[in-house]
Parts: sequence; C-alpha cells; structure tokens
Amino acid sequence: MKNNEFFEVNCAINGGEKLTIKIPMTVHPEFQLAVSNTNIEAMAKLTELFAEFSELNDIKRMTFQALVEKRADTVRSFSNMLELLKATKFCTLFFGE
Repeated sequence: MKNNEFFEVNCAINGGEKLTIKIPMTVHPEFQLAVSNTNIEAMAKLTELFAEFSELNDIKRMTFQALVEKRADTVRSFSNMLELLKATKFCTLFFGE
C-alpha cells in the first residue's frame, strides 16, 4: 500500500491466545459497522476472519499479513481479506507448509 496505513484489531479466541490482525484502513468503514452492531454481516465476516486466522500457525499468519500488506490497495472489505486468507491456506497446503 502506498501510504502503509493500517490499524490493528486484537481478539482472544475462546479465552486463549491473543491474536492481532493488521487491517488496511480501506476496510475501516466496514470495521466500524461491525463493532457498532449496525451490520450483522460485517461482524460475522470479522468473526470468521479471526476464527480462520486462529487456525494458522505463525508462519502462515506472517504469510497472510505480508499478502495483505502487499495487496492493501485492493483490499476493501473483510471478504477480500478472507479470500487472501483462504489463498494463503490453500497455497501453503499445496506447497506442503
């Protein structure tokens, strides 16, 4: 992303490990809708994003975050981030990592 503008969201899954995802500012409007409870679909996608992210090991998490940073100019929603996360899972499974 040209301006490297991101914000971090922290979450603890099932009272366990604290997870932090760096999200491009272009997704901030959807994040605001999710946390203000005005958009249930946005909250569901944010929850899914953290649930999927929690299943990754540290290397896959770093790979996902690097991909988000590289493609930040085109990431506009949690759906875009979920697509990148699923691509990360698929590619690392395909290549045996």
